[in-house]
Amino acid sequence: MRDSPTNRRMTLQALLALGGMSCSRTLFAEPNIPSRAPVTPEDLSGAHTDPEPLFAAPTRLDRIGRVMTHVKVNGKGPFRFVIDTGASRSTLAPHLARALDLQRTAGRNVMLNGVTGAAEVPTVAVDSIEIGALKFEKQELPVIFTSIMGNADGILGVAGFQDQRIDVDFKRDRVSVLESNGRRPHYSMVTARASRNDNGLMIVDVRVGRRIRAKAVIDTGAERSLGNLALQTAMNKNRHKKRDPVSAVVHGATPDIADGDVQEIREATIGDMTLTNLEVIFADFHVFKLWGLDKEPAMLIGMDMLGVLDRLVIDYRRNEVSMFGDSSSSRLVQR
Repeated sequence: MRDSPTNRRMTLQALLALGGMSCSRTLFAEPNIPSRAPVTPEDLSGAHTDPEPLFAAPTRLDRIGRVMTHVKVNGKGPFRFVIDTGASRSTLAPHLARALDLQRTAGRNVMLNGVTGAAEVPTVAVDSIEIGALKFEKQELPVIFTSIMGNADGILGVAGFQDQRIDVDFKRDRVSVLESNGRRPHYSMVTARASRNDNGLMIVDVRVGRRIRAKAVIDTGAERSLGNLALQTAMNKNRHKKRDPVSAVVHGATPDIADGDVQEIREATIGDMTLTNLEVIFADFHVFKLWGLDKEPAMLIGMDMLGVLDRLVIDYRRNEVSMFGDSSSSRLVQR
């Protein structure tokens, strides 16, 4: 990678991947959780006194963006949840589970599959989750803490959606989660057809550089973009100039860590939209095996790149991803 000193080492926080959860019989001790101010009665009534965070925070040079929404749990709230298109199950932060007095469900732990490995975590029974007009009842939600939450109260896993549509407007700081109307967004947006795997993940075709065909997972819960070893091998197959090694230590939602290699992808094209100058971390990540994407070139596009768009629409009814970006941006090319 250009302007990178030899043997430079980076420590990076990765994403959650909750699509591969399975039930487990034994109990698992709750991990050590960083302290946070307890939720107050005003919080439970929805009367937040602190300034609201951005719903659609764009990615800048000094900040990785996030996508958030208001969620009611058991009729209380609203609370702030991170929208994670790489997760099929929603989760609660420990402080919210305690504030709502939700008790662990005995014998109903689940296996949490993250980027770097898997771990067993407790669950709680929730009567209802509401996002605007959408309501999901009788949920068993894992209780975890991960860095992507920040000060959020939970993670809204949407990969399992069937007929919903997520519309993220980074320019206007707006996020909507609604039933899909079955129509495409404005013609000015680039639309790519997506396939769905068993966990409900949106997977699009991507062309890396001029010749490499790969699969890409759109993941708003990922801080950084990741690549598998098959893609890295394909990229370096005909490379004659030796790169300076730039290593990265990736931390996921579980205690496991992964040693990766940072490499630049000059161009990644989805439909008629080209994302440029991506710094991608390559490693033998657990999550690609979980998704069945470890044998062919594949990557995960995280918020470091999604957050440079002006607008992102994911339609689960149409199985489509639509994007719009400012043509003046040095990181986007839209034809």
